[in-house]
Amino acid sequence: MEKINYRLSPTKKFFSVPFLGVVKAGFPILAEENKNYLSLDEYLIENPASSFLFRVSGDSLIEMGIFDGDIVIIERKKQALPGEIVLAQIDREWTLKILRRANGRFYLKAANSKYPPFFPREELQIFGVVKAVIRKIN
Repeated sequence: MEKINYRLSPTKKFFSVPFLGVVKAGFPILAEENKNYLSLDEYLIENPASSFLFRVSGDSLIEMGIFDGDIVIIERKKQALPGEIVLAQIDREWTLKILRRANGRFYLKAANSKYPPFFPREELQIFGVVKAVIRKIN
């Protein structure tokens, strides 16, 4: 008798969560239930083939709402626009900062006033752009 191997593969709906609509964070209103489904991976990750996750360590982006322990979704890119939060290597050290440009020169800026701007002494390479932040509230 021939053995048949069956494999189960989850569909997009497998990881979907009911999306019930919009709720105001101001004055209370009557909630309307809207039974749609939202796949969190599709919502947060635009390009899965070139995306990856990192856990944030440190406080240099707290004024952007990115805190120690958060997970960031990064899309692999070699170039970024000023103002984007980037995964970069500056003088052979990895960091997550805001890309800035002044006087034709790129540099990295923290979103925490206790840190100075970071100008490369040798080189600045961009490896990706932050697309989303995930925080689990205990």
